[in-house]
Amino acid sequence: PNVPAAVIMALRELPTTCTVVVGLESSGTRYVARELSRLLGDNCTAGRQPKGPRASAWSAAGCAWDGERPPCWEGPDRQVVQHVSLPFGGFCGSGTAYVLQRTSICHGSTEAGRWFLNLSSHLDQSNCRAVVVTREKVFTRISKVTQHCRTDVQRNRSATLAAANASTNLSAAKVAAVRSLRSDAVREEEIGRQILREAMASAPDRILVVPYDELEWLREHHWGRIGIFVRGAPFTAGLPRFRSANRKWLIGGRQRMDDMLE
Repeated sequence: PNVPAAVIMALRELPTTCTVVVGLESSGTRYVARELSRLLGDNCTAGRQPKGPRASAWSAAGCAWDGERPPCWEGPDRQVVQHVSLPFGGFCGSGTAYVLQRTSICHGSTEAGRWFLNLSSHLDQSNCRAVVVTREKVFTRISKVTQHCRTDVQRNRSATLAAANASTNLSAAKVAAVRSLRSDAVREEEIGRQILREAMASAPDRILVVPYDELEWLREHHWGRIGIFVRGAPFTAGLPRFRSANRKWLIGGRQRMDDMLE
């Protein structure tokens, strides 16, 4: 039987490979998504974006995607990498983030505000697979609070938090500010974890879990796993160099980490 031309065109538009990199906010999803796009790109150089004279050539080669704006990369042979943290957009404390069953990450404008992607629904309605990035809770939380919990309403609390980060001797007022921001982060973490648990239960064969904390020490192992999962062959050449952001919290930051977990 004849296949309608519209159907043929739609099939041609489907990506050969589609990978959504997802995890709790501040778990390292943006880093993994960005480097995965560079390893998949024919002309991309893995690693950090160069500065100076090489920057324009590097960008022209199609390697300037920052992993977030837009939250989708489309490469050679219709390969697609999507990046969605849980939640995505905005800042924590700016209102209740809503849950989307699916969003057109690669086409048209993405959702405004702050939102969670229902990963189970997204995988069910697309041909994507998911790389779930995990990170030790204390590092995820302190990074989230310092990087993603700042709004106009919370400006005073954020300023207090910045002062708290400059000292390991926290006053009662500073501790209160940190804990207030922490409570916003904890509520969102609980929603994100539930979304991930449901997805892993409903589509375990389409999900690969990658621990951010091990990427510095087991780089070849984990990028090999990611390559097999995404394209059927391990990544072996041009692996991204990586220095864990956990280090800065391990040096002189014990009090701040303790405050995040209480």
